[in-house]
Amino acid sequence: MKALFPIYLNSLKLTDDRGNLLTLDKNGNGSFKTYLATIIKISANNALKDGKDISQFKKAFTIENDKVVAVNLDIYTHIGDRMKSPPAFDSIDSSSGENNLFGDKKSDSKHFTKFSFDIANKDAIEYFRTGKFNDKNNKIVVPKMADKNIIKMMNPMYYINSNTSTKYWRIRHGAIDKDTSLAIPAILALKLKNSGKIVNFAVPWGQGHGGDYDLEALFNWIDSVVKNNF
Repeated sequence: MKALFPIYLNSLKLTDDRGNLLTLDKNGNGSFKTYLATIIKISANNALKDGKDISQFKKAFTIENDKVVAVNLDIYTHIGDRMKSPPAFDSIDSSSGENNLFGDKKSDSKHFTKFSFDIANKDAIEYFRTGKFNDKNNKIVVPKMADKNIIKMMNPMYYINSNTSTKYWRIRHGAIDKDTSLAIPAILALKLKNSGKIVNFAVPWGQGHGGDYDLEALFNWIDSVVKNNF
């Protein structure tokens, strides 16, 4: 997965607000990683302005004159724990809630990535090849792949450039979200911006995985969009 992600990211040809191409090398380093570090830096400095404590992450920060001037993303992402191990969503044994999402009336859960399906299928082939299915203590389920059209429908990247896609977006991702990588909402926000959408994207400091934590700000944003554009 580590080797595949840079290939996917680079294929998107995302650019920042200055038009600089955001990429990663095979080791996961590059301008996109720097971009993510900048997002965290902005979040941390906003927290400092609000008088919040950011000392938990001080090992990851270079601070000068009470301001975060640099972020070591490798250190930052290893402070604290994680809720999920890779692959986080399409689990090898099809046991995740996301696998269940892709299920149908015939199969309760299905794979939706080639990566996990291929690993599970390889295990299944070996299972039957060696006759292990005769062992009651050694069970494996033959993997099933979700319909490609269903998989496509769950991926917003395919629809952002359509004429029916909304123009205004507001995206929030907690700075200490343990469930989802910051790269995911960042990619979505960048793709939207690169497609001409107006995006309000921020990473609230100290916020974990969740929602409805800044409803007043959300409603104010909605009001401003409606008032100024409709």
